[in-house]
Amino acid sequence: MKLAHAPRTLPKLNFEVKAQSSGVVCASAEVPGSTWAAVRATSVLQCTKKEVVKLLLDDSRISDFDDMLDSFTLLTRVNPYNAVRHMRFKAIWPTSGRDFVVCSTWEGDLYDLEPAIIAATSYKDSLAEPEKFPNLVRGSIPINGYLIEPFESILPEDAEKTVAECKMKPGDFGPGHV
Repeated sequence: MKLAHAPRTLPKLNFEVKAQSSGVVCASAEVPGSTWAAVRATSVLQCTKKEVVKLLLDDSRISDFDDMLDSFTLLTRVNPYNAVRHMRFKAIWPTSGRDFVVCSTWEGDLYDLEPAIIAATSYKDSLAEPEKFPNLVRGSIPINGYLIEPFESILPEDAEKTVAECKMKPGDFGPGHV
């Protein structure tokens, strides 16, 4: 088998810490060759991987994590791992409110020591396209997600390291929930 092109190599991002509070470290980096910025929040949690994943995927808890969420509608749940939601966010003066059509997915075994991944991106499909609201600006999420990495022995029993990354274009703001 021949490769049609050489594998793409990605430059290492130079993250700069912007803030730290309550055990959460927030950092950002410019993405070379694009108008994107990468934002990363890292924290260590005293719980199991299963508890973190279940909490992040629980639709009834979305507003607990993001007080800017105005409302959301589950458009379709394809299977336990994939869902499409329409999320509407409050305006932050002087900008208009935003809405997003988000497709989220996750994978990983809840009981092993391997990382679990939860990812979301904007979804474009006429079958799942909700009505457009005149007072909202439709946002776009190139990629957003969580990497949940269990620690074996370097931290107290059952501690987990959760990394949330969001890449966005200037002018958009992404939902706090995938």
